[in-house]
Amino acid sequence: METLLINEQFVSQFKYWREGQVRTGMRFRRNLFEHVSKFNHHQRHHAFDLAWKLAQAGRESIVTATSDSYTIWVNLRVVNPAALPSWSNPGLEVGAFEPTSPGLVPLEAVLSA
Repeated sequence: METLLINEQFVSQFKYWREGQVRTGMRFRRNLFEHVSKFNHHQRHHAFDLAWKLAQAGRESIVTATSDSYTIWVNLRVVNPAALPSWSNPGLEVGAFEPTSPGLVPLEAVLSA
């Protein structure tokens, strides 16, 4: 799985509520991504190392860049539907999310490695 490097001016960021907290997300093309980590421009190798680890774990990731930082994002479509909030929301189609595949490594495990 390849990791894209995109100029941050070409993505749209937004805020959303998940697991009791406001999180930062971004939209690129037709996909939604969750913010994972941010590195300054001197830590470029750390940013790409994390993106590579995520890709090796089966997580689609994108790196966005500004003149002074690199931000790592993971695709929100790789969400286990059982982990979604249990309230009834007629506008939310749980079927739109792809279930986590059996061989997928949880994001927390990749970040702690």
